[in-house]
Amino acid sequence: MTREMKEPEKNFDRAIEFAEKKKEEALKKATNKVEKEYLEQAFDKEIQELKERKKKLVDSRELTEKKKNEEMEKRRQKKKTKETKN
Repeated sequence: MTREMKEPEKNFDRAIEFAEKKKEEALKKATNKVEKEYLEQAFDKEIQELKERKKKLVDSRELTEKKKNEEMEKRRQKKKTKETKN
C-alpha cells in the first residue's frame, strides 16, 4: 500500500496547492480586468470544490474509524461476558 493510498487527503493538499499556483500564474498573464475576474472566480470555485472533497474524505474516514472502534469494543464486551459465564 503506497503512502498516497494511506493518506489520500495529501493528494488533495497537493491539488489545492497546484490550483493556487496556477491561479497566480493565470492572473499574472491576464490582460484585462474582466479576464482576471473570470479566472479568479473559476480558480476559486475549483479550489473550494477540492477543499470540500477533502473534508468529505476526512469526515468519512473518521466515521469509518469510529464505527470500526465501536465494533471492536462490542466484540471485546461479548468476549468478556462469555468468559465470565464460563
